Amino acid sequence: MAENMTMASNSDFKSWVSQLKQDIRSAQIRAAIKVNTELLRLYWRMGADICEKQKSASWGDGWLKELSRELMTEFPDMKGFSYRNLRYIRQWYEFYNQHLTIWQQAVAKLDNDMREQAVAQISEDVFFSVPWGHHLYIISQCKDVSRAVFYLKKTVENGWSRAVLLNYLDTNLYERQGKAVNNFNRLLANPQSELAGPPPSPKGISSTPNIERPL
Repeated sequence: MAENMTMASNSDFKSWVSQLKQDIRSAQIRAAIKVNTELLRLYWRMGADICEKQKSASWGDGWLKELSRELMTEFPDMKGFSYRNLRYIRQWYEFYNQHLTIWQQAVAKLDNDMREQAVAQISEDVFFSVPWGHHLYIISQCKDVSRAVFYLKKTVENGWSRAVLLNYLDTNLYERQGKAVNNFNRLLANPQSELAGPPPSPKGISSTPNIERPL
């Protein structure tokens, strides 16, 4: 008991423990961001496939609902395969893909002419690090891709929670700061930020995106 009390009052020990705790928190944050990134990359590929099948397949009405049923049956522990969320994924992909918005940060594969056509650009690293719930808020309130990209970048730069993001969307921060989107280095979210948490279920989104033509 006395030994424990001595260690608890030892400044070197307490300093080391404090640093170790911070290292653990940072590792948790990095792991959560990696999980979120991989999930959004999956959603992006699914969005591309859904849009392609929508154009080329002759499966009749209701195939997206059947896809949802198949995926939910096969992966009962994974959220995000509901019919509603599959429609969000499709809309999300269509919204950004139509303007060649995303480019690879390490090796930009879009040539200069294509990149100049883009309304706004954002690196893959930044785009896929934004939580899914934040993405849904943004596409539900931004008709303009430049405006959406502005809020995506600001979310990562400042570690905005969904509540903070929604406040800035409601108060038109993009219009108040001007339409210039500044480049910045991606920062690690702080431990209190929702960027460090697991991707939220779409059921928690109060603002419902405008979903076009359900299948």
